[in-house]
Amino acid sequence: TIGLKKRGGFEDLVGVGAQVVSIEGDGHRGLVELRGETWSFISPSALTLNDPVIVKSHKGMTLVVEKEAQS
Repeated sequence: TIGLKKRGGFEDLVGVGAQVVSIEGDGHRGLVELRGETWSFISPSALTLNDPVIVKSHKGMTLVVEKEAQS
């Protein structure tokens, strides 16, 4: 097992793009779709339905996301 990288953890989701599919309250919480799965999210800024986001980290089983910069 020396030199083998652990796979399948939250670390694999950091930097991955997702899309907002549901908003709760003021837009700082809701659900995103990521790799065909639905995840709860929190965000420092208010998001709207269908916003593209990037996973920055996680708190427990909840993803911390930020809106993807538009180019």
